[in-house]
Amino acid sequence: MKKLELLWKLEENNVNLDKNLKKLDILKKELETGSIEKKITNINRKLEILTNNSGIIKACIIEQENSLTQYEYEINLLNDKLYKDNITDIRQLEYLSFEKEEIKKKLKEIEIEMIAYMEEDESIESKHKDNVFILKELKENSKEKSSSIKNELKSLEEKVKQEESKIKEIADKLDDDLLKQYNNLKERKHSPIVLIENNICIGCNMRLPTYQLEELKNKENIINCESCGRILYLRD
Repeated sequence: MKKLELLWKLEENNVNLDKNLKKLDILKKELETGSIEKKITNINRKLEILTNNSGIIKACIIEQENSLTQYEYEINLLNDKLYKDNITDIRQLEYLSFEKEEIKKKLKEIEIEMIAYMEEDESIESKHKDNVFILKELKENSKEKSSSIKNELKSLEEKVKQEESKIKEIADKLDDDLLKQYNNLKERKHSPIVLIENNICIGCNMRLPTYQLEELKNKENIINCESCGRILYLRD
């Protein structure tokens, strides 16, 4: 294989190697800080808040239930006084009746508050149930995705080894000066060797003189672009 063809193959392998290394880096970062894991963390925080809120609401319901029991007990006492104690004093009867009505108002207020608390508690339980389901799905997806990423990483690592092996094999066939020229260009330019399309160097978009095009067709010598310095390659 001619030197120019070897250089072109070397560049193809280097391009493939760079692509695979970038993919590897992206996958490793995704594995370390995956979006699913962030979602799982957020859902766990939501569940913690919902659990705390549910505890507060349930404590309020218990407190209201105790108040209801107490007020119902007080009404029973008042009923006994009103209807069983044979009280004849009008003022006392009016006072007891007034007190009974006030307690009834408080009971009504507590019942309304309790309904609101219970509705809120049901809403919290529903949200908690939904988030538990979402968390379960996310964890299952996380395991599957993690397994998929690990398999892809393994495949890419194998491809990287193959490309590195091909690069070494080609580099061993090139003379030191040519390889040094290629590597120096690679450090300075995005692509050290570029195609010629429509008589134009696609590295810098400059049109090539006719004599260079004729030389390139022979593929005997290494020819550099007079504008950007890249090694030129003309496909058959």
